[in-house]
Amino acid sequence: MEALLVNYVEKSLEQYMRRNAVFLCERLYAEFPSEVNLQLLARCYLNNNQPHSAYYVLKGMQMAQSRYLFAIACLEMDLFCEAEAALLPVKDLCAEVPNGAAVQYLLGIIYRDTDRKNKSIEHFRKTLSIDPLFWAAYEQLCMLGEAEEAAVCFGDATVPCVQEHYLGNASSCLLIADTDHSSDSSQRFGLEYLSRSHLKQREGNNIRDICENNHGGPILTGAVRQSKNSCCSTSFSSTPSPVPTQIRGSLFFDSGLRRSARLAAGQRSLNTSQGSENKAKSLHASTKLSSETCSSTFCQGKLMETYEVAVSELETYEVAVSEFGATSSSSSTTDVKSIQHEIENTKLSSFISDSATIKSGISDTMKLLRTLGEGYRHLCMFRCKEALNVYQKLSSKQYNTGWILSQVGKAYFELVDYLNADYAFSLVRQISPYNLEEMDVYSTVLYHLKQDMKLKYLAQEMILVDRFAPQTWCAIGNCYSLQKDHESALKSFQRAVQLNSRFAYAHTLSGHEYVIMEDYGKGVECYQTSLHVDARHYNS
Repeated sequence: MEALLVNYVEKSLEQYMRRNAVFLCERLYAEFPSEVNLQLLARCYLNNNQPHSAYYVLKGMQMAQSRYLFAIACLEMDLFCEAEAALLPVKDLCAEVPNGAAVQYLLGIIYRDTDRKNKSIEHFRKTLSIDPLFWAAYEQLCMLGEAEEAAVCFGDATVPCVQEHYLGNASSCLLIADTDHSSDSSQRFGLEYLSRSHLKQREGNNIRDICENNHGGPILTGAVRQSKNSCCSTSFSSTPSPVPTQIRGSLFFDSGLRRSARLAAGQRSLNTSQGSENKAKSLHASTKLSSETCSSTFCQGKLMETYEVAVSELETYEVAVSEFGATSSSSSTTDVKSIQHEIENTKLSSFISDSATIKSGISDTMKLLRTLGEGYRHLCMFRCKEALNVYQKLSSKQYNTGWILSQVGKAYFELVDYLNADYAFSLVRQISPYNLEEMDVYSTVLYHLKQDMKLKYLAQEMILVDRFAPQTWCAIGNCYSLQKDHESALKSFQRAVQLNSRFAYAHTLSGHEYVIMEDYGKGVECYQTSLHVDARHYNS
């Protein structure tokens, strides 16, 4: 009964039937009250958005996995002290919490949110040292202004670490597959067993053309060109470059001043004319990084391990064939030896081929992360032109995605180039209309461009996607602010703060509204809160 219930609970979780999983797991734990089953129940609660339930059932548990799940529940409830205590080693038990890289990342989040920046940085760096593919840790370091160059974090030195982990997992899967095949062959003794080989990874996947599916045509990645008659009229050319090849200085003048600049009594002004921008580098100029090779000792060890598995399987198969031959005179010694050599050669050649493909894939992945990491680091350091130049090196497949174009739009926003920011963000809305990241910035772009109708439409779309996202309420607040309804705008921004108290931009926008309404004391409080959340949020 226990095994049956466990199986059905896991199946319900895989199929996202959360209520069913919770109900069955509660029956399971009532009948078989063990800490392992309690962990499964906590997983069901967490998946069903019931962190409070997981918190109470796991409180006081000492097994490592129980403490990890308890820490997750605590973080959902903003109980940072208890989460930290759960993740740190227990001296009496000497039990390390599993999931090393994830634990270091969670500790980094805890220390970040409790104003212990140095310890937070330390743990984010530990996360990357354990798992170089843990992008979220590098992202946090960038936002803290403490990230190393992407060439260091995702450089050649990290490739062997990823190879070892990945090839180790692949070897485990290989052994499981071999066991299954051996069991199958021991029952049937047919040559069908010999025809089975490991599936090789396919290169050049048939990646869906996002543009074709979303727009019925290719994404227009041409420049935003300013009309002679009107600064707001734009035309999209079909040139392959995803960024403007020419940006006129008048865009800076026509876009208008930042809201924060106007509130600062107009002591700053933007130049009305600037030199023409250098032509952007070609988007498609990228070269493939040669595949990294693992150390000879590591490769020989993996090959010998696979060879031993193949030889062991051959011995098992030889015994089976011999038994089968006792009842059938059709088999011969020559056939058996031929079969043995075929199996051995197939196994070894398959593993070598798969290993080479894996190593090539790891090298390509690290190259991609180096480019993305360097671009994101430049943007977080407000080196926006450098960030745009780095993003241009990406392939069109990567460039024409919601996340990249959002970063491009944000870079143009920081450059006070609102027209090109509008163009980039509008592409984001076409490619991934469900994406709300950086849409609060897009709403501010439309605010500065006085695009009232587009801003209303954006806010309405965001409400349909997620009315409980702080970005949605920032867009609604910008709508009201553009219509001079500052009280309603302030309520919207405060609603965003209620949904996420660490959303620094919502505090900043609230401060702007207080200043417009000449309540300078509360405006200063909002700015200070924003800086407390993010000390690098220069707007405040």
